[in-house]
Amino acid sequence: MKLLLDENIHGILLFFLQEKGHDVKRVMQGSRDKIIFECAQQEHRMLITRDADFLGPQYLFRQHYGIILIRIPARDVETQKKWLVEVLSKNIKFEGRIVKIEADKIDMI
Repeated sequence: MKLLLDENIHGILLFFLQEKGHDVKRVMQGSRDKIIFECAQQEHRMLITRDADFLGPQYLFRQHYGIILIRIPARDVETQKKWLVEVLSKNIKFEGRIVKIEADKIDMI
């Protein structure tokens, strides 16, 4: 799967997802949300972020390849890995959907 990691996603997850066979890129430090979103769309990548601003109407109602919003403490990398593996292994059409991952549940928006 083609993924774009926001700068707020722990670097360990970049290598972890690559080891799982995903095509993963990371945004440049200091990139603005609008640029991040546009980059994900141009490259047909699902965005993985911790930034709830991507739930705003300027992104929510536009065509996109999926957004995963992680709401687990940044230091809890193992829980993030567990949930990402579970979500990405499901046979789900992520286009136009937002997946919110919390420590104890996953919500599809």
